[in-house]
Parts: sequence; C-alpha cells; structure tokens
Amino acid sequence: MGKGNESLGIRLRNAVVTLAMSLAASAALAAPTVQDIEFSSRPGSKFEVRVEFNEPPPDFKTYAIEKPARIAVDFPGTTSSLEQKRFSLPYGNASKAVV
Repeated sequence: MGKGNESLGIRLRNAVVTLAMSLAASAALAAPTVQDIEFSSRPGSKFEVRVEFNEPPPDFKTYAIEKPARIAVDFPGTTSSLEQKRFSLPYGNASKAVV
C-alpha cells in the first residue's frame, strides 16, 4: 500500500469517526426533554403531577416498591432541563419527588 492510500485511509477513518460522533450528538439533542413539572393538591388527600416535555415523551414504565414506599415513573431516553433534581412535596405521605 502506498503513501497516498495510507493518507486516504486515515482521512476516511477520521471522516467515519466524525460522522459517528455527529450522529451520537444529534441523537442526544433529539431526546425528549422535561421542561417543567408542577404539583397540585386534589380532593380526597390526593395530588397531581404534571410534566411538560419539549416533544411527545416515549411510552413510560411504572414501578412501585412497598418498603420504603416509592412510586417510580420511567421515561426511557428522556433528559431533564430542570434547574433542580429534587422537589419537596407537602401532600400527606408524599414528601419528595426526584426527576
């Protein structure tokens, strides 16, 4: 293999690496993002959580744990643009939320 072919191979490899990095970055930017979250009281010792996304979120999965009591809602591939991660909740047994 001559020097011209080696140089072409290096340039081609660099171009492939750059393309792969660009695709990975654009995929991360295209992920649904949590833009806002609101909590409000409801009758009967209940409360409501409203989550605002920049685009429709993916199908979610829920999990519940009894001891200690926890409810988790997972939106796979979603990021958060919220300024904070933890929120205090004043609703009966609900004391905090983590996004």
